[in-house]
Amino acid sequence: MCGQNHQPVIEGLKPHNFVKSRNCFEVGGIGSETLTFKLGDAHRIAFKSTISALALSLFTGTLMAAEPVKIGYSISNTGLFALAAPSQVTAYELWAEEVNAAGGLDVAGELRQVELVWYDDESNPAKAAQIYEKLISDEKVDLLLAPWGTPHH
Repeated sequence: MCGQNHQPVIEGLKPHNFVKSRNCFEVGGIGSETLTFKLGDAHRIAFKSTISALALSLFTGTLMAAEPVKIGYSISNTGLFALAAPSQVTAYELWAEEVNAAGGLDVAGELRQVELVWYDDESNPAKAAQIYEKLISDEKVDLLLAPWGTPHH
């Protein structure tokens, strides 16, 4: 059928049989049937298959993005030192927003988004110690930021 001028026709499949003549391919399958298509059709099929595979890999890569880098800290959001906390929290949040907008934090050549995890230590050093234990044990943060403090805290 390859010698004839025709549109691609599925005639069936023969096992492990592939024949190429001038401008035509015949692909064998199961039984005595063959799949026949012209060379131009082969290029279109290959191009569409390649584009589909690329789109699927990009979509899958987006779905399987790396876990964010979790960064934990305590802050005196309430209590005696609460007036100083907003500027520190704002600085951390601004940094995280800028890093994430740029694609993420480079970790071993892979860009990962940043996720901040924080708790109010109520201006109490004993509470701050408990918070850091929680960040490590329960939250499983990747990095810790030092607590904000004064000579009295």
